[in-house]
Amino acid sequence: ADAYRQDRLRARRRGGSGDPTGGRITLAEWWTLWMTSRQIRPSTRARDISYARTWLIPSLGDRPLCDLRPSDVSTWLARLTAAGLAPRTVREHRSTLASLLRAAVVEGLLDTNPAAGVKAPAVPHVEARFLTPDELARLESAMEWWWGLVVPFLADTGLRLGELAGLRVEDVDVLRGRVRVVRTVSNVTKSVSGASAHRQLHEPKTVAGRRVVPTLTRSTGERVAAMIGERGLQPGDWLFGGKRGAPMDPEVWRARVWRPAVRAAELADPLPTPHALRHTAVALWIAAGITEPLKLARWAGHSSISITYGTYGHLLPDDADPTRDALERIRASAARPSEGQIRRLGS
Repeated sequence: ADAYRQDRLRARRRGGSGDPTGGRITLAEWWTLWMTSRQIRPSTRARDISYARTWLIPSLGDRPLCDLRPSDVSTWLARLTAAGLAPRTVREHRSTLASLLRAAVVEGLLDTNPAAGVKAPAVPHVEARFLTPDELARLESAMEWWWGLVVPFLADTGLRLGELAGLRVEDVDVLRGRVRVVRTVSNVTKSVSGASAHRQLHEPKTVAGRRVVPTLTRSTGERVAAMIGERGLQPGDWLFGGKRGAPMDPEVWRARVWRPAVRAAELADPLPTPHALRHTAVALWIAAGITEPLKLARWAGHSSISITYGTYGHLLPDDADPTRDALERIRASAARPSEGQIRRLGS
């Protein structure tokens, strides 16, 4: 037992690697090596760099990997919660740290992942924000005239804001009311310092994100066609670009266009984000009679039908009358016991 203990202590001191100094590498040093080798989407890289710059590196960056314990991870998560971060955001931070340390185990720098058994706070269910027809009209009226058409367009199609920013004129078939989603836009940060954030155009995050949405209404389609003509847009131009033809930047648009319009429209709390138009679109599809979850998931670009159920399941019809009627017919068709059988069962 003593020999085993000494062996385990030696393994811990070297971080589980063949190199006695392997486990002494700091978390910040390993983060840099790990991020260099990862093959991930630009938006995922930007998110993880943001997490590292804000919380991970300042709190744990100077710690040697082999000195990290589950209690350190728990304390760090508690600190994030105390700072006011939402439970979902805390869970995402924990996931990023766990991935970082799991890669260190694979590399042989650690024997075990100290974040593996540490749980993040549970994420409470938050009801999606839907806009009423009156709110949609007020929001469009309050928005700067150049961008007003974005409101009915997103309320029809349910596109994410990044997908809207990636649309070209050639992606919209106004005659058939179809919108093709083949690219999206995100703001990417290349370094932990955060000094090189820029607009990045790339393919949708999942295969399901690449889709055709056939829900553009005739009235909105006519307005889109008129806008294309008035602005002299060509097939390869951005559908919703700036006044000078510059591509739409989602973050800048949120700050300079969306938020002032929401305030001016005096919408009720909770104040909606652009994503509320996506929720509204799906709710309108359901209200229009599209109740097949698979179709809803395909149009919304959900990678799993469980996402559709989790967000919009309560809006789907739950009429059990047909089921009850069918059960009644099945039971009625069964052979009923005779009076003699009933008397014998009773005795």
